[in-house]
Amino acid sequence: MRDVKADVLIVGMGIGGAAMAEALTRDGLSVICIDRRGPLQGSTAATTALVQFEIDQPLTKLSKMIGGAAAGQAWRRSRLALFNLQGRIAELGIRCSQVSAPSLYLAGTTLDPTDLRKEAEARRRTGIGASFLTRGRLRDEFGIDRGGAPFSATIIWRLIRENLVQACCWPRSTERRVSTLQPRRW
Repeated sequence: MRDVKADVLIVGMGIGGAAMAEALTRDGLSVICIDRRGPLQGSTAATTALVQFEIDQPLTKLSKMIGGAAAGQAWRRSRLALFNLQGRIAELGIRCSQVSAPSLYLAGTTLDPTDLRKEAEARRRTGIGASFLTRGRLRDEFGIDRGGAPFSATIIWRLIRENLVQACCWPRSTERRVSTLQPRRW
């Protein structure tokens, strides 16, 4: 064991923790990152570091929880954050592939096909381009046999995990100080 001191402690060393460490060190703060599994070993690794703007809660459900205006703002901000990330990735020189790809939201336990049609309309009203693909179009264009799906084009980055952590967590100069600690057990 050793004693360490920093301005900020970040718990979690996935994409979010790495990006937060980068932003804080850019502002001159010293940071310590900890994670029980080690850098990029949790859900970041499980998703292959795929980044897209759609948040975990469907817009229609989020609207019922916090109101339509706030939900729309959350979705628009999430989309804006993705474009801001694009700029920051370029500034840091992180090598990754950027692709504009279709995004489909398929029926499951959260939304049925009727709800998905409403979701597509809610996204359009919020200013996020979306359309609803019928069962036939979904089958013909994507080979998926479901009741329908909201469809939108989004920018997706497949981040090379090691490059992200290296660019965000390891200092480029003496002013940017980030330490990573991996406890032997929790």
